[in-house]
Amino acid sequence: MEVPRPCAEAWEAMTPTAHGRHCAACQHTVTDFTHKTDAEVLALLRQAAGRRVCGRFRADQLQRPLLVPQSASRWQTRLLAASTLLGLRTLGAEATQAQAVQVQHPGPPAPVAPASINPDKVSGEASISPIRYLQISGRVLDAVTGEPLPGATVLVKDTRVGAATGADGSFEFNAPSGKGMLLISSVGFKPRVLAISAITSPIQIALQQDDTRLLGEVIIIPVPRPWYSPRTWWYTLRSVPHRVANIWR
Repeated sequence: MEVPRPCAEAWEAMTPTAHGRHCAACQHTVTDFTHKTDAEVLALLRQAAGRRVCGRFRADQLQRPLLVPQSASRWQTRLLAASTLLGLRTLGAEATQAQAVQVQHPGPPAPVAPASINPDKVSGEASISPIRYLQISGRVLDAVTGEPLPGATVLVKDTRVGAATGADGSFEFNAPSGKGMLLISSVGFKPRVLAISAITSPIQIALQQDDTRLLGEVIIIPVPRPWYSPRTWWYTLRSVPHRVANIWR
């Protein structure tokens, strides 16, 4: 989707309606798409049936393909099963080869040459310091409406340690205690960064909505289809044995 001619009217100045707001300048209803998923956006556009649609969008909703989760089709399931079977055969062959190598060398263990001394290494008694973890829990809310934000991410900055919020905006995970920072983000909202040392669980984190919005008529840009598809590859691979057999006839 794209909005080639953004509307100059202010969203706050429009009259609220059941489906959005009414623009007095163009005499059209402007639908608020900022909190809708790609599937919901596509459903509303299909209901319009080619009629003109004016909407309010986040910047990250435009100039990209609209994605809808799809269940795996029958041919995708078959392809996954074939790949899994091939992987099991490969693992079985590797295990058989490893076992054969062990049988070929019976008797006592062979002597091992002493390792060369590395001048860059330091020898001495090793000391292991236990890592202390801090349980972090709370909720992520909309700062304006106070409603919970499901699907928001709460991560230790520059790591993969964290969690996503549930339907009620709640989260809980264990993070290494220290001087790390907590990054809280959600689509359509400004991210926040908090010091882990200053957090007292449970904590409520309010995110401000991103003010970057576009108003205007929607134009749908078709995505070109690739010249190949996984289904085509599947039928091609399946027909290879028949083609080879026909060569020797």
